[in-house]
Order: sequence, then structure tokens, then C-alpha cells
Amino acid sequence: MFSVLKQFFAANALRLMALSAILATVAAVIFGARQAGRSAERVDNLTRQIKGVQRAEKIRRAVDGDYRAGRVPDGVRRFYID
Repeated sequence: MFSVLKQFFAANALRLMALSAILATVAAVIFGARQAGRSAERVDNLTRQIKGVQRAEKIRRAVDGDYRAGRVPDGVRRFYID
């Protein structure tokens, strides 16, 4: 039995190495694409967070300017914290 396996591997060594290389390449491409997708999702989430922070900062600056100018209605003024 061992001699049969030895003969098979000796005769087909190059084919097995080529098949192994192809499978390894396909696996690397698949896992690389998966990682790229995760990175793209992280960038999207970070961009969304940055836009939210910028919007909140813009609102805060507008409220601060109105508050300092005395133009904030009483209903808003009680929720404003210096």
C-alpha cells in the first residue's frame, strides 16, 4: 500500500504542487477581498461618524452665537449648558 502511494506521488508531484499553488492563490484572493470589504465598511462608518460630529459642531456653533447675541428663545435657553 505504501509503495503504491509513493509511486503515485512520485509520478504526480508537479501536478500536485501546481494544484496546491492554484488553491493557495484562490484562497489568498478570497481572503484578501474579504479583508478589503471590511476595511471599506470601516471607512464608511468612520466617514458617517465624522459627518455627524461636523453637523453637531455646526449646530453647537450656531446655538453659541445665538446665545451670546441674546437671540435664543426661552424654551431653548433652559436646556443650554455653558
